[in-house]
Amino acid sequence: MGKRNEPDSDLGSKIETDPLRYLRKRMYRAGNRFYGCEIKFFHLDILKLDLKDFVDQLSSMGFTHFIVLERKNYLRKIVSSKVAKLSQYHIKPGEAAPSIQIHLDPQQITLERHTRTLIEWLEEYQNQFNSLEKLLEDYQTLKLTYEEDISSSPRIAYQQVLKFIGIEVSDENGPAIRYAKTNSRQLSQIITNFDEVEAALRKTPFEWMLCE
Repeated sequence: MGKRNEPDSDLGSKIETDPLRYLRKRMYRAGNRFYGCEIKFFHLDILKLDLKDFVDQLSSMGFTHFIVLERKNYLRKIVSSKVAKLSQYHIKPGEAAPSIQIHLDPQQITLERHTRTLIEWLEEYQNQFNSLEKLLEDYQTLKLTYEEDISSSPRIAYQQVLKFIGIEVSDENGPAIRYAKTNSRQLSQIITNFDEVEAALRKTPFEWMLCE
């Protein structure tokens, strides 16, 4: 989150080829005291932005609060992405989740415009969050995890965010839950070649992800 700064004089034109300039423009147009945006690691990759440089740029633009949401089970993250591409990304509460099954090749998984082995993807996600944690050591940062703060009730994370940015928490400003889980089954019920995935992760730091 950042306090809205005055815009540069040449921000009248829309320059989407310069994402940071475009972000400044959106901040100004928001017209609020605070402005927030969501960025994922692969967004920076697409935009060819270095993580450290991006954090530094956000700081110079007036961003003062950072909220990091991590899904600790990276294997679940990969599976959810694959399932969503075959069915749908969101379902409403009470709606039946799609019973999709997928084949997950441990030697070749394509996500976010890249192809890596399963271990390489898991290491990549781990390294990204470790790097981000170090970069944000000197900033006001709230770290949330899907497993602890969202899975049972998104309101847990919502209340923590309100406190973090200085908004009083009350029953009146509680959010309506618009979406339900799309992928709550055991991984062995979703991955058709679960035995191969299990073998690939056996005796690695990521083996625990098979049982969550």
